Amino acid sequence: MKINNFQKATYNPEEHNISNTLRYIAVFQLKYFSDIIMKQTKEAFNILCECEASVESILNKEISIKFDKITLKNRVFVSFHAEKIIFSTTGNTNVDCVAILTAATAFLSEATGKAIFLTGYITYGHFYLHEERQIMCGKPYVIANQFAENIKINGIVCDKIIKQNLEEARLFTKDDSLFSQLGKSLIFDWDVPVDGSLIQGGIIKKEMFVIDWPRYSLDIFEAIRSYTVEEFYAPFQHIHGNLETLDHEKRMYIDETLLFLNHCLSKSVSLFNSTI
Repeated sequence: MKINNFQKATYNPEEHNISNTLRYIAVFQLKYFSDIIMKQTKEAFNILCECEASVESILNKEISIKFDKITLKNRVFVSFHAEKIIFSTTGNTNVDCVAILTAATAFLSEATGKAIFLTGYITYGHFYLHEERQIMCGKPYVIANQFAENIKINGIVCDKIIKQNLEEARLFTKDDSLFSQLGKSLIFDWDVPVDGSLIQGGIIKKEMFVIDWPRYSLDIFEAIRSYTVEEFYAPFQHIHGNLETLDHEKRMYIDETLLFLNHCLSKSVSLFNSTI
């Protein structure tokens, strides 16, 4: 058999409805999900069902931009791939930017309230898209996927272009309240721990933009206060085991998440007090 006798198949973009388009994408990874599958398969299945239920509920919600009400499912679609959950937009407008930020933040907040650990990354860029077959391929997915795997905190990190585009959306709409809570943007910079950053027992962190998901949904907390690691971890224990028996990586993930959580809650209290 001679390989060079085969002709290379090619697609004509005009014939097959293939486009090079700009889109927003958020990739979430269910943390330690393979371990859960191997040890508690039914619990792993329940986690996926809970995530799907949250997605369905969230996408039916509306956001308001310039007096227009937009249903999230008309701007965001979601797919499940094993331990990955992928949010993508249908366009690249200001509405799409706010829509994916809102949908992704609501999803992480609900999942955390259901004792599910998630890490997400949101970015933006060029994709090749086959609309009829729902095939999508682009560098932004690879970037978001790598960060979602490597970041060691229960939260959502944003590419700097997301922050820039949100600021442009606020200028265009003349609405500073877009993706804000208690009078302040929900995106801020934080020293984020990344996989492979352990050196001689210390942690090297990278300053990145993160979403203040605790302030976005304060109602999932029994009280807006500083939590101890035991209080925070209690709902997760039946899935991941006793706190004292966790390996170093999981314990670091929990400790870093708690540090972030308590900072955000303290900040929320200050913002609330400044408005009364």
